[in-house]
Amino acid sequence: MGVEKNLISRVILHGEMKEATEAAIDADLFEGQYRDLWKWCREYYMEYGESPGKDALLDQHASFEFSDPTEGMPYYADKLRERFTYNTIESAAARIADFMRAERPFKAADAMREALALIDDLAVEVADVDWTQRGEERLEEYKHMKEDDGVSGYATPFPTLNVHTQGIHDEELILILAQSGVGKTWLQVIMAHKFWQDGLVCLFISNEMASNQIERRLDALNSKLPYQRFRGGHLSANHEMRWKDDLSKLPESTPFYIVSDNPGGASKVIAKIDAYRPDVVFLDGAYLMDDDRNAESGWKRMNNVVQDLKKVAKRKKVPVIISSQLNADMSPAFYKGIRQDADTEIKLAQTKDQKLAGEMTLNLTKSREGTDTSLRLLWDHERMLFAEMTDVLAPGEEPEITDEGGVVEF
Repeated sequence: MGVEKNLISRVILHGEMKEATEAAIDADLFEGQYRDLWKWCREYYMEYGESPGKDALLDQHASFEFSDPTEGMPYYADKLRERFTYNTIESAAARIADFMRAERPFKAADAMREALALIDDLAVEVADVDWTQRGEERLEEYKHMKEDDGVSGYATPFPTLNVHTQGIHDEELILILAQSGVGKTWLQVIMAHKFWQDGLVCLFISNEMASNQIERRLDALNSKLPYQRFRGGHLSANHEMRWKDDLSKLPESTPFYIVSDNPGGASKVIAKIDAYRPDVVFLDGAYLMDDDRNAESGWKRMNNVVQDLKKVAKRKKVPVIISSQLNADMSPAFYKGIRQDADTEIKLAQTKDQKLAGEMTLNLTKSREGTDTSLRLLWDHERMLFAEMTDVLAPGEEPEITDEGGVVEF
């Protein structure tokens, strides 16, 4: 069966270019002359807003012979995707076999990831809704948002951030940027711990730290342990007792998965999501990830990684919160490239005086559903307190600390 010929014939003879476009039938699914022909059909549709007719097509591609398709366009589209998937796997299998014979398993793994990324790009996202039929659902969504003070997603530990973003939502890509050593990983751990306390399953993938380092930070947060003393093995007897008591309760709590081996590219992130079914995904050090599409230049590689992670968020319907270094020599084009796919962008900044005072500045510099803002945070590793500092505090005034370790708002 000539799938490509039947699909093109069906679309042209029945004027179904609009439906084919909505079905995301890409030219890369076709081969040879049919690829060029489909590109011309897409260009015609973009220019005139309607399907090309038989005469127009033959005027540009006189050698094309129309068939008499007996099935609908979706059938041929599925068959086209099926054939593309088969050919992609077959080609990858040959490359993988060659690499394995040459005892180059890492190259074989790269070929496998590249093939999986190509196949994954074929997935059609069905997100169309009829506005007239979803009134009751929207009323229910509004009711929950009203009850949660305007937060429709998962609440972060910072109320002002929640007001300006309405929380963290499924399918969103949140980008955290900061210079090296400022606190990107800590912010992710703090947010993850809050979500975990709220009963959400978290998947934390770290390119920069070993799993035991992430575990130590979580333990310090969960049991309010002074971090430097904990890290150096100098906890007080009371702190040790509290930590041991909290550890005994963990096996009965919500799972929290940590992955610290090199996650490869977005395809391996998908595999981990499929394995653990998290509610929220954190990815520390996205700039160290592999590009499943194997771009040669550094800036293109990073752009591909961020684009693919956005696709992961949408297809798996989970928030993906990533961090990357913000370097002074980052070019405007590179910066624009990595932030354009993010729904929310957060920048952390800390002066020397702020570091000595245990403070941090959180700048919300992009929010699709909200407005930009800047937060002054308490950033205290001794008492494990990370919270907003209220505007009513006088300069130099210390926030009052409760027995539970929370910050009292005056």
